Amino acid sequence: GFDLNSKDDNTFNFSLNFKQPKEITLYKSESIEIVAFFEASYTALIRSDFSSKQSVNINVHFNESKSNEELRKYTRSLRNFFTLAVGHPVNIIKTEYTKVKKEERFPNYNFQYFNKSKYKNTSKKVYSSDRMLFDYNMIKENSNELFAIWFAKYDDFKFLMNNYFGTLYNEYKYIEDKFLNYIFSIEVYHRSKTRERVLGQINNSSDKQWLEATLNKQKERSLNTRLKDIIDYHQISIEGLIEDADCFVKQVIETRHFHVHSYIKN
Repeated sequence: GFDLNSKDDNTFNFSLNFKQPKEITLYKSESIEIVAFFEASYTALIRSDFSSKQSVNINVHFNESKSNEELRKYTRSLRNFFTLAVGHPVNIIKTEYTKVKKEERFPNYNFQYFNKSKYKNTSKKVYSSDRMLFDYNMIKENSNELFAIWFAKYDDFKFLMNNYFGTLYNEYKYIEDKFLNYIFSIEVYHRSKTRERVLGQINNSSDKQWLEATLNKQKERSLNTRLKDIIDYHQISIEGLIEDADCFVKQVIETRHFHVHSYIKN
């Protein structure tokens, strides 16, 4: 939103204008509304140097009161969503909680909750949209549906989410251990996805319980099968990322086997 103007008349004057972008409604339902809004800040004018920056804030409005634990759950879910989109860890520096009464302009009380990460964030502060998994222009037509799916599936894949994002945020973890954690997340995802797809085809509750008990007794599928299934499931999403699927799967399996067993299985 910044517009810098200057005149070359030997006076070295310049003006800096900020036009606040409009709010963006990302998600709205009967119980919650999520809005992105923008602010600008600058250093004191009495200093010898001057700097300004634009920040993005997320406003989450609930129609009913939420406990601190519920609010932290939504905060973590939103943080992980934007981390996935951007492709780099997103840090939440400050969270402000307020309670607003109807027909009142200002909240009757508020408090601020500061998050201090134990890990130093060394990722870039400015992200190019062409390097993101997806940006706003890609989802603006169906952002409401996308967030609805994210919230609905988040609890179903809670263990997977915690393992994946916990590994991603930990920059001091050895890269070999990160790799093994990601493989584990893939196996958990495949197991959940396959079970959901199979059980979803059965309407009778008794038959569904029987099949679920039978599946629990079955031998686990190999990593080779899981990787190939996932590539088939998401063929459109990964198009252009993997040139040779068979070669890719082989390399992943050999790398995982080496770090687990210290040798490559023929």
